[in-house]
Amino acid sequence: MVMILQELDIVSYLRFRAVNNRARDLATDTREYSHAIKHGLAGLKTLLRVQTAQLFTMTAFYRALTSPSCQFCGKFGTFLFLLKCQRCCFTCLEISYDLHVMAIPAPNGFVVSRKDIERVCEPKLRVVYGKYSLVSWPKVRRPRYLVTVKDAHQRLPLIDTYQPVIENIVPFIPEHQSHMNVYHYNCYRYMATTAFPWYDPSRNCLERGMSCKGCNFRVEEYLAEHPNGGDPPWGFNDRDRIYSEEEFMQHFRSCRYAREVWESARERQVIPESRFTLEGGAIVNQRSRRTQHW
Repeated sequence: MVMILQELDIVSYLRFRAVNNRARDLATDTREYSHAIKHGLAGLKTLLRVQTAQLFTMTAFYRALTSPSCQFCGKFGTFLFLLKCQRCCFTCLEISYDLHVMAIPAPNGFVVSRKDIERVCEPKLRVVYGKYSLVSWPKVRRPRYLVTVKDAHQRLPLIDTYQPVIENIVPFIPEHQSHMNVYHYNCYRYMATTAFPWYDPSRNCLERGMSCKGCNFRVEEYLAEHPNGGDPPWGFNDRDRIYSEEEFMQHFRSCRYAREVWESARERQVIPESRFTLEGGAIVNQRSRRTQHW
């Protein structure tokens, strides 16, 4: 019975668990389910809400929960890509082609209905309400469904009328939204992911990751000193990277900016906070591409 449970998708697994008390006991006692509920419940709920849980087994979800590395670059990842149940890091979330998603095309260029297009584009993700931009207004427009661009290239040719409009739809799918000169960068990619902690079964420990305040302050100081100077020459990767506890200790030894923050906190007995945090995680200058890159 345990082997059968391991092959069930998450939705079928939960339905079996609700059959009777015996089924509940069998399903609850498995290692994968117990750890998923205790440590990865938020991610599991999100899979159910976006209607992709039927694509994956509880074993696959547990594997993602206990694997700390990004599936695309190998660094520590703190996000779950909901269309593939894969762990990813923030950098890959923004730039990886494998994580490039698009709204299912409107039927304007096809001689078929919207439902037919949605059926062909399976698997698809249903977009739910959430905050997908640091700019509070104007709001991000949420499409009904998202699909990976890679899957769209493979499945849209199944529609007979697809070929004449391939050059007019897929290659020019925007990754951002622009309303009244305000940009919501990578908002579609954010719609297809959720924050996802790492559970280490060997230590029975849950890690959500940590970033470097020193690298963050370094970027803030540069932007304050060069209001019209564009992005920092070293980029934003150091600021945006998330570390595990072990990785951060290694980074701390080599990052003088992190050590400066540590020494300042020890002397003043006050932990410094970044301008971005003090302003409540909102973008003040909405028209600036530089200040929106958080």
